[in-house]
Amino acid sequence: MRDEGKLLELIASIHEAAVEPTTWPGVLERIADAVGRASIALVTAEDFDEPVDVWLARYDLASVDARFRHYARPEVNAGVRAAMAMPPLQVVPRRQISNDREFEQDPAARAILISQGLWHGCIATLHRAEALLSTVTIYRPRPAGDFDRAEIGILRRLVPHLAGALRVHRYLSASQIHRHQAEEALNQLDVGLLLLAEDGRIEFGNRAATNALRRCEGIKARGGKLSASHHADNARLAGAIARAAGQVAPRTVEALRLDRGPGRRPLQVWAVPLPREPRSFLLGTSASDVMVLLIDPELTPAPPLEALRSLYGLTEAEARLTCGLLKGERLEDYAEHTGISMNTARTHLKSVFAKTDTNRQAELVRLLSRALHSPE
Repeated sequence: MRDEGKLLELIASIHEAAVEPTTWPGVLERIADAVGRASIALVTAEDFDEPVDVWLARYDLASVDARFRHYARPEVNAGVRAAMAMPPLQVVPRRQISNDREFEQDPAARAILISQGLWHGCIATLHRAEALLSTVTIYRPRPAGDFDRAEIGILRRLVPHLAGALRVHRYLSASQIHRHQAEEALNQLDVGLLLLAEDGRIEFGNRAATNALRRCEGIKARGGKLSASHHADNARLAGAIARAAGQVAPRTVEALRLDRGPGRRPLQVWAVPLPREPRSFLLGTSASDVMVLLIDPELTPAPPLEALRSLYGLTEAEARLTCGLLKGERLEDYAEHTGISMNTARTHLKSVFAKTDTNRQAELVRLLSRALHSPE
């Protein structure tokens, strides 16, 4: 590739791949084409166990992908050991690492490269840390000849951009994993949690909140924003969110109750201001502005039987009785529907009191209502 404009376009595509990982194979193919239709491998190994990533272009993927993963460890690959000793971002011809005889006899080279008809190559270390090694290798068949000075110059131009894009790719991937883990943690809560933008649009809702909105019990979503199920409560809800967002006064925490109809306890709603982050073009989408908590006073989920047995050493019968009490059952009702005598029920309850260091049923319920609930 002698055209400077095309080289700059290729550099731009490398950085685009950092945020669009599915484009990596195409980008690698363009790099391979830029130096004479070579074969290219971008490999990141962590802890030298299994590679975190293996991106290949111009390889027979079915036959070499597993081999790359196997030979990503320094104890079985002289090339990996050489890459660990190389200064980062330098393009080193293969012949400076191993002569033709050593290369031909190396098991890793034979399994990965020579089996594909590849002979001439260049290697660059992109990142090197205590437990992390990222490399890019470019190889082509013997008839194509070794890489000339101009081709090595192109690779030297590209390698720093590959390293930067790979670093961004890893950072964004880790951030996405952490976000998914945080969302899943929020989905385990029995309290509904919603994040609202400054204009009141719903940006996120955990599982409990999504279920509450779907049931339309006191609160619902309309046009992407929150509204009360009963028209009379709409103004109060809108006012609470507006005050939490600081639209009409200094930002404050707001609390209100929303009617859920006859025979139902009102839904408790809290609107909590969130710290505001600076808005800028570089930040992209704005951060959430208000957190809304939905608390169902009728919901008293019990810890699972196994948790009760593990935490307090309860027998299965004692754990079942305890769960019944936590759901609001009277001792007499529990004994009747389970077919045990009141004497047996009292004996179980007395044992539960002793094991949980409580003396009264109300005290037991308060203690265990704060216990961890099982994930769904």
